[in-house]
Amino acid sequence: MSKKSPKTTTPAVGPTRMSTRRRAWLATGVAGLTGVVGLAAFGGATGAAPAAGAGEPKRVSAERRAGDEGRERNDHGRDETRERGGGEQGQDPEDKGGKQGQHPEEKGDGEQGRKPEDKGGEGRGPVQEVPCDTDRLIAAMTRANAERGGSLRLATGCEYTLTATDNLGNGLPVVTGPITIEGDKTVINRAASASAFRLFTVASGGQLTLRGLTLWGGRTLPARSGVAEPDGGALLVRAGGRATVEKTIFTRNSSERDGGAIANLGTTVLDHSTVERGSALRDGGGVANAGLLKLVDSPVTQNNAVGSGGGVRNTGTVLVERSTATGNEAGGGGGGLDSAGGSVTVTDSQFTGNAAVRGGGLRAAASVVLLRGTTVANNSATAGDGGGLAVVTGSRTVAEETRIVDNSARGDAGGVHLQGGSLRLRGGLVAGNSAFGPTSAGGGLRVDVATLTLTNTKVTGNGARVTGGGVLNNGAVVADPGSVFVHNDSDNCAGTPVPNCLG
Repeated sequence: MSKKSPKTTTPAVGPTRMSTRRRAWLATGVAGLTGVVGLAAFGGATGAAPAAGAGEPKRVSAERRAGDEGRERNDHGRDETRERGGGEQGQDPEDKGGKQGQHPEEKGDGEQGRKPEDKGGEGRGPVQEVPCDTDRLIAAMTRANAERGGSLRLATGCEYTLTATDNLGNGLPVVTGPITIEGDKTVINRAASASAFRLFTVASGGQLTLRGLTLWGGRTLPARSGVAEPDGGALLVRAGGRATVEKTIFTRNSSERDGGAIANLGTTVLDHSTVERGSALRDGGGVANAGLLKLVDSPVTQNNAVGSGGGVRNTGTVLVERSTATGNEAGGGGGGLDSAGGSVTVTDSQFTGNAAVRGGGLRAAASVVLLRGTTVANNSATAGDGGGLAVVTGSRTVAEETRIVDNSARGDAGGVHLQGGSLRLRGGLVAGNSAFGPTSAGGGLRVDVATLTLTNTKVTGNGARVTGGGVLNNGAVVADPGSVFVHNDSDNCAGTPVPNCLG
């Protein structure tokens, strides 16, 4: 049985002998790995570990190696408390429904922590307490799979450190049934000295619910013999699988193809969770999505992709509600989010401080995009066009009550670049954007072989180095009487004449 460490620095622990359970699991392989689904839609090294709270004692699993003593740790980063009076862990004061993690509107659903749309996703049977021991966690997950479901409660403040893989790229047993894993300031990570492997995989038909965890250090390598799924450093959800993630942090995970933290081909819901500091050598520094991805009150921050989609890369369906994409970077398109096919709906959210070669905040290519009540601000196109937003290759985009402000481009179109698609701005503002390169044009917007329609929208205070401070129009611009181009610099409008251009 693991013991709580003293309040002083955790002493080094010598390598432990792998338990009989773990050897048996590694020898036989993990259930659910047959019929591997290739990630045709998907393509860094893991950084330093996150820092633990100052002076806070930390328990570690029995498999923690001596070389791990100096690693920084992340204690989930949230001031969540255990509601002892109600006997429910991590319950917010406003969650009067009396159920852990339940939102007020979920009263009467009758199952702990389950949202109406997540029926069937919870582990079955009584909750099993898992002590602070990595072998016990592996054994509990193996048993839950065998019993076609289970609910596991991990030790509070424990760090479960994985040291070995099943040789198919997985650190934990593949989830084949409904399994719930719940912690309280609990960490699951990959040992610094261990070979590269992913933390969690959900098979087709599997349903994984995670709560109150920090997942870090997962890392996948390029496809090789026997490992056909090199995407999703911390979590891979195969087609037909489902993951519901609540109050959980993904940090410093990486992939040498797509999805630094998460690769989703099935259905994944992130609720009050964080995806940060992930990296991918191809697309999707934080998340690579080819299925259905939903983000609710969940920040995606400081992720990096060598290719496109610094925060999120989408080829499926993405729904974003009350979330932020901040400080993400991409070497291709879409610093905050890049959609190359599929659809994106964003409501009451912010894309700020992201950077990409093209489409610093967002890029839509051959996609359908709806932005509602969203702010796209202080993003940059580092070498190309569309500092805030790039809409290209036949994409159809509607932005309602959306502010596109203070973005910049080294190429053209500091605010929005519209090329070969359509964009409707309704009740919005395009202001303070700049195209600052030596030959740059279109400070607010640039329209190329496309249609821009404005309704009750103001384009003002934008600037371009050469021409078209408000708009450079090489397509069609339609503006109602409530829309106006005014106080832009250098000249207000350039190219094909546009209505309501007031100088």
